[in-house]
Amino acid sequence: MARVRTFALALVIALLLAWPAWPALRWLWGEWWSNDAYAHGPLIPLISLFLAMRQAGRVSGGALARPGIHGSSQKQATVLSLTLVACSLGGLLWAMTAKAFFLAILILIPLIAGLVWYLVGWDALRRLAFAIGYLSLAVPLPVVDLLSTPLQGLTVRVSTALARTVGIPATNEGSRVILSTCDLDVGAPCSGLYSLVALLALAALMAHILEGRGWARVALVVLAVPVALLANATRVFALLVVAERWGAEVALGLWHDWSGLAFFGLAVLLLTLLGGWLGCRTVRSDI
Repeated sequence: MARVRTFALALVIALLLAWPAWPALRWLWGEWWSNDAYAHGPLIPLISLFLAMRQAGRVSGGALARPGIHGSSQKQATVLSLTLVACSLGGLLWAMTAKAFFLAILILIPLIAGLVWYLVGWDALRRLAFAIGYLSLAVPLPVVDLLSTPLQGLTVRVSTALARTVGIPATNEGSRVILSTCDLDVGAPCSGLYSLVALLALAALMAHILEGRGWARVALVVLAVPVALLANATRVFALLVVAERWGAEVALGLWHDWSGLAFFGLAVLLLTLLGGWLGCRTVRSDI
């Protein structure tokens, strides 16, 4: 019964917190459906919820779930957890007043952590830390958009160089690639930013759920960056080959629409193979 009361109280608190944060949550939902870099955003809370449910049976009670414990360490934990909650609430209200919605959503994460700490204890927070922190990967950050232009330039240069290695007379002027048969403009959607953000989220999940040494799991996340960039540059290179051989209409038609998904799948496969090479092969028993 104590656990039922605890989770019922947590649900009530969550609903109360959703009220002042509602404009930010509505903004987040809109970003998920309009910002292609975060099209995977709706999946993140579902994954976090699944991971939390897998750990739910392994947590022990906290300040409210174990009211019979009144030791000094428990009192200190209660004070610290409530301090985290209070500071997060203050930050949330400030962010909402400033209409810094992305910051408000990020502040919800330590707020959730503080509530978990207070309601079900430090052990629960430790077990649920990844599930809570993983939510941050669903928040569109302004700094991400700033990466689009440099990634766009990198993609153009690498794909053009690859085209020349197979005998295609390709040159680039800014974001435009000049071929012998046509010119192609490599726009921001082809910069690789979208696949990079999504693959990083996937790599972080893989590093968490797979068995392996700590350094190997960190390396798996780091390797997601070059893998995503290489896959995207190869995709644009293939686009240039198709354009040179069969024309721009063919390249920018069905090939352009489906090649992104195909090469992202190849990036996932390559990342999985790299994970196996690093020793991250099996799913953890508690997952």
